[in-house]
Amino acid sequence: MGFRDNRRCAFCGSVEKDVAFLIPAPNGVCICNNCLDACNMIVEEAMADQDSKTGTAGLTFEDLPKPKQIK
Repeated sequence: MGFRDNRRCAFCGSVEKDVAFLIPAPNGVCICNNCLDACNMIVEEAMADQDSKTGTAGLTFEDLPKPKQIK
């Protein structure tokens, strides 16, 4: 039984054989694909909430004011 056999997701505790894949960090901590998907959804929701609060939803590069306009 090697190192890879003992790797677990630091978030949910799933072992590597029970998930599609684990992503290891340099310090040896891992996150599984399921937790990664959940984290991605949380970030997307937070970004959408932030966009609705600041009114930046759908802002494109062309919509940004030029430095001269800001000054």
